[in-house]
Amino acid sequence: MNTILYTFLLVCSVLLGGCWRARQLPGDLTPEKEPPKMIQIQNFSLTDKALTLDYRVSNPFEDNIRVCHDTGVYGNQEVQHVATRIDGETLWIKLRFHLEMDTSLRNPPAIAKYVRLSPGESYPGRIRLGLPIENMSPVYSFHAGPEKRHEIVVPCAIFEVGYFGPRWNEFFDSVSEGIKKQGIKPETMVIGKFHYLQSNPLIAEETQDGQSREVTYISELWPSLRDEESSQVLITGVNIPCSVAVDDK
Repeated sequence: MNTILYTFLLVCSVLLGGCWRARQLPGDLTPEKEPPKMIQIQNFSLTDKALTLDYRVSNPFEDNIRVCHDTGVYGNQEVQHVATRIDGETLWIKLRFHLEMDTSLRNPPAIAKYVRLSPGESYPGRIRLGLPIENMSPVYSFHAGPEKRHEIVVPCAIFEVGYFGPRWNEFFDSVSEGIKKQGIKPETMVIGKFHYLQSNPLIAEETQDGQSREVTYISELWPSLRDEESSQVLITGVNIPCSVAVDDK
């Protein structure tokens, strides 16, 4: 499977040359399962210091969905936190909370934010990453101590956005209704310098993208994170500086 994917990505980079293009990828990267068209890449640019990706996510379903906005909402508030994976000649940029990694949890637990979108509604975002890009995660640590590193340039990127689809609406709506009935002000608890959720998930109304939207906060302790779905878009014809750890033995 990986060999087929790498070959396909390399062919794309050769054919498209110096201009970047984006196309939708199915959730499992197989041509038999074509997903709804959810992600539009509006800008992908590289400077000497940073990669900038402007995007818009649309809701193609006939009911509401919750789209991941940030995976580390109590880190640097000025950026959206994503995970990056360098896999062969492909850079994965993952804006989703279920990172599919079997490792220990942080203390305090990481908290992600999802924005509710109505059918046909869209929502913009901007990802900025310093160069060269390394394997990194806002939730997990990959290594400890110094490493020998090697700088490479990769020709392709896959941008992945997580969401909870319509089948989760009844559950999230009941959580929201319960918070309203109890008269609870939906906010996080602050203990020392850390934020904790009063309930998991926690639903509130906030101003996002210049308008009032329902947002859902979820900590990494929520067991149903494994049910998060995602949509992906392939970006080719780019040359992204990356840095990878190498075995110096």
